[in-house]
Amino acid sequence: MKKEPKNCAFQYYDGIAAIEDKAGISISEAKELFNFHLPDMVERTKNGGEIKVALWINMRNNSDYSETLIHICEPEVDKYGNLWEKKIYVKL
Repeated sequence: MKKEPKNCAFQYYDGIAAIEDKAGISISEAKELFNFHLPDMVERTKNGGEIKVALWINMRNNSDYSETLIHICEPEVDKYGNLWEKKIYVKL
């Protein structure tokens, strides 16, 4: 089995401090961190807390934050307990 490149990062911020900030990890590790923190993210959002979450991919180095798989800034929780975020795009 081919070894996964360690070219991803996961960041989770609660509006005050970083809860998780890991770089140089594989995509599987980043997804695992997202899934681990998801219940807390939902609970904080339900309770009116601010969260910011990013899963960065294809990083050429540990300071290359140019591409995300997930980038959550102002989520809400739907009636099923899922995080969601409305996005509006305008002319560039």
